[in-house]
Amino acid sequence: MRATSPFRVTVERFGVWNGFVGCLGALVCLCAGAWLCVSRTEVFSWTLVLVALATSVSLFGLITSVRRVPIGLRWNSQRWFCSHGVNADLESGPWRARVLLDLGSFMLLRLDADDPAMPLRHVCLPLQRHGLRANWHAVRCAVHARDVHPIQAHTPQLADLN
Repeated sequence: MRATSPFRVTVERFGVWNGFVGCLGALVCLCAGAWLCVSRTEVFSWTLVLVALATSVSLFGLITSVRRVPIGLRWNSQRWFCSHGVNADLESGPWRARVLLDLGSFMLLRLDADDPAMPLRHVCLPLQRHGLRANWHAVRCAVHARDVHPIQAHTPQLADLN
């Protein structure tokens, strides 16, 4: 199998991901509001505090997952490298990419660090075709390509029973 050619892309558009995060935030608020409306009769103060705390923590988690900073991705035919910002000189990696969700024009990737000393071991990165039109096919081919350096698994030897 032929390896995919090296390329570099800058991921700047996160409209689909931000729309999904916004809908999820609205759903969290609607569920908390519906619970409050349904359980108006006997609401204990500690229950109300727990629901408010769970809603705030959920919304905070959603707000922090909204992407705004461009991310540079580079594929060198064997590994992925990542940099934050358009003209970022610091590149981290190597990373292994795994597809978590593929909807054709939208992908959610999980980048796993090869180096155990890296402080951030896993990164989820949303990609969409809009903004990467020229390189979308190359990105999809590289992500779905077989790993050039597979992880060696320990396979126990079976005893010869003859």
